[in-house]
Amino acid sequence: MPDQPTPAGGRESRTTETEKTRDMSDAMTIESVHPLAPMQEGMWFHALYTPEDDVYVEQVTCLIEGSLDAAAFRRAWDEVVARHTALRTSFHAVDGKAPVQAVHRAVEVPWTREDWRDVPAEERQDRLDAFLREDRARGFDPARPPLVRFALLRLDDAAHQFVWTHHHLLLDGWSVPLVLQEVAACYAAARDGRPAALPVPRPYQEYVGWLERQDEAAAEDFWRTGLRGFHEPTPLPLDRGPGEADTPPEHRVRRTGLPRSVTAELQTMARRYGITPNTVVQGAWALLLSRYSGGQDVLHGMTVAGRPADLPGVEDMVGLFINTVPVRIQVQPHLPAGDWLRGLQAGLLDLRSHEHTPLARVQSWADVGSGVPLFESLVVFENYPVAPSEAQEAFAGLTISQNETEERTNFPVTLVAVPGSALGLQLIFDHHRLAPQDATTLL
Repeated sequence: MPDQPTPAGGRESRTTETEKTRDMSDAMTIESVHPLAPMQEGMWFHALYTPEDDVYVEQVTCLIEGSLDAAAFRRAWDEVVARHTALRTSFHAVDGKAPVQAVHRAVEVPWTREDWRDVPAEERQDRLDAFLREDRARGFDPARPPLVRFALLRLDDAAHQFVWTHHHLLLDGWSVPLVLQEVAACYAAARDGRPAALPVPRPYQEYVGWLERQDEAAAEDFWRTGLRGFHEPTPLPLDRGPGEADTPPEHRVRRTGLPRSVTAELQTMARRYGITPNTVVQGAWALLLSRYSGGQDVLHGMTVAGRPADLPGVEDMVGLFINTVPVRIQVQPHLPAGDWLRGLQAGLLDLRSHEHTPLARVQSWADVGSGVPLFESLVVFENYPVAPSEAQEAFAGLTISQNETEERTNFPVTLVAVPGSALGLQLIFDHHRLAPQDATTLL
């Protein structure tokens, strides 16, 4: 049985007879045990050692208007959780060995239902904000499944606030609309009293098996070559400084969007140069880093989808496939923009073959000193096959609105680009490192 992980600096548990019995019961429910994927390793570490401020607790909220069958809605979610191994997984430390993830045969998903119909409309937002803060503060123990819970708050006879809280260890942004589509199908079937006609899902552990077959020596050679000579991280623009070592990050968000006309011009430029919008965004952030740092050899992090083309059915799998990798870019002012961007895209394509490599391992192969981060800014280009808003439209007879996802990262600055007719941009930043007005300046 995998051991219960103990966070550093406290919360060391004394194993009681009750806990031993519970652990034996948990072991009997385990279907299979597997290694962690690269991104899971990093998230698990952060969840374990900063349980009081776990940045990887995610909340998806929306307003549901219409005649909601709450019982059918719950059955639909329970059915989808039962379908996917990723949603029935816990994470464990093993003495002297690498951590593992355990898939459970079944889990009981916690639901909270509250009636807020007597709460004055003008007080609901404050009450919801307080509910979300308390819910996030509860966090999750990675070793105690399920790492997902739901809340349905009734606002009036035809309106509910829905909150889906989960740990990022389980799934990525690509997976969210896949899950919502299945819930919609299961909800319609439950209301009609029939089984949902859904294909048998491919388990996330097929991807974990794919990872184990990759050539680590080739990855090491690629990253050592690409990072050779890079000795210190690119400074954060307008950085206030690291501050006190024991000060927890305080994340805030600034959002903006490019006008549709400007977005259309960027799309036209990308087609003319034969590059992707992601390349444009990565290049723009590199230019900004170069401008503020004064250097032409800059490096930032990039989140990749991580779904290998040679793994059958990977586009429909639910789980955590993303990874964070370094992107080193040489800013070359003497080159025409098109030539420079095409060269940048060629480098990004070369990276694809090794994008599955754990960041901690990449860092160990770099020339940056021990204990020094390889980069402090991250760029995320959200390119999903189905937008969450489109998936929610599948709930027949219901209107889904006010969709929000609360997410953070463990980096001081993260730029998120959301493609569409008007390119959306948001900057998630640590208030201790970047002043709000400076975050607005960067956007």
